[in-house]
Amino acid sequence: MKKNLLILPLLFAGVLNAQSFKGIYEITDPGKTGFDWQGIKSLELAENNVILKNTREKTKVYGAFKAEAIDRSQPIPTNAAALAYDETSNRLYYVTMHTGQLRYIKLNARNLQQFTEIGTVQDLTTNNQTVQLQPQNQGPVITRLTTGNNNYGYGLSNDGKTFFKFSLNNKTEIKQLGSLTDDPKNGNISIHNMATSWGGDMVADADGNLYVISAYQYVFKINTTTKVATYITKISGLQPQFTVNGAAVTEEGDLLLSSANYLNKRAIVKDFETWNAAFIDDINAGSSSDLASPYLLFAKKITEVKDAVKPVNKEKLLQAYPNPTSAGFTNIAISDISGDVTVELFDANGSAVTKNVTNSSVKNQSVRVNTSTLSKGTYLVKITDNKTKETFNSKIVVQ
Repeated sequence: MKKNLLILPLLFAGVLNAQSFKGIYEITDPGKTGFDWQGIKSLELAENNVILKNTREKTKVYGAFKAEAIDRSQPIPTNAAALAYDETSNRLYYVTMHTGQLRYIKLNARNLQQFTEIGTVQDLTTNNQTVQLQPQNQGPVITRLTTGNNNYGYGLSNDGKTFFKFSLNNKTEIKQLGSLTDDPKNGNISIHNMATSWGGDMVADADGNLYVISAYQYVFKINTTTKVATYITKISGLQPQFTVNGAAVTEEGDLLLSSANYLNKRAIVKDFETWNAAFIDDINAGSSSDLASPYLLFAKKITEVKDAVKPVNKEKLLQAYPNPTSAGFTNIAISDISGDVTVELFDANGSAVTKNVTNSSVKNQSVRVNTSTLSKGTYLVKITDNKTKETFNSKIVVQ
């Protein structure tokens, strides 16, 4: 992800739960302190051993002062700042900087140095030579990559004008999706603004959306269908010097952040109402350009809500119509329950968004739920029989 050109002092301390690193991978400088991002390591392994790196020592690329021939046979010929992990295929995908090659390695392969190249997303080189990383040529560089919940991975350039997806199967193909557009509510905080929105990383949520966390700590929600970027907030609790270069969802459902500028430190976000981050210690944290994991944002919270709901009584049927709905409402049809019934809707964050109580003397009743103020997405419906306290659930989709 895009780095801050200044190396700044370290601040703060905290405590790290090692389990937060399960299944998380990172692109880093094997030398730890520089910006030659040519190594991929597992944060779960002891001492974060590098699992992929170039097979020969090469001239440092970052900020090169002279043109240099590119050896494309190397796994990471021109640095990399975009990484994604697909747990089903056990593949680590990455995009090389400036040459724009989408590649992957299989983590169960005997030779981890053997990579497969899928294709080229955006080749910015001239005559097969490296280019200096100046602002005028960093815009098209691919710095955000993640896997979603729909058998696709997604990638995005610094400037938000190159948005693409790739299939996560043996016939992997790249499909260009065009440029992102700003939600009108974004105001002057545009997804294309170099001063606020370049660099950083991208994660997927359980509802099919993407979240971009820029190097400057700004958070955008991306609708993959409309390609609209909605500004959410700026992460609090971080110093300006902590550029967010990597972001990955942990097994616990938190958001782990890494930086190119802070050694021995990472940060973590646990509360997605406030998006407040806290610093944590990690003696193995070096100069990071990206993080990746197989976990989805908000998936754990949705599971917790479901776990709080008792199993469905198969004799009682719950149906929603229209579903999916774009009409501004949906009807919840409840069979074989009479009396007071509470109907609640929960969003992907696990927060209750609507609550209705109805009373009927008949066993088959219907509750009309207003969805006109709800954002697009999937919602959990929780039904409570207020007499027996029995609960059961279903889903509705707002389009």
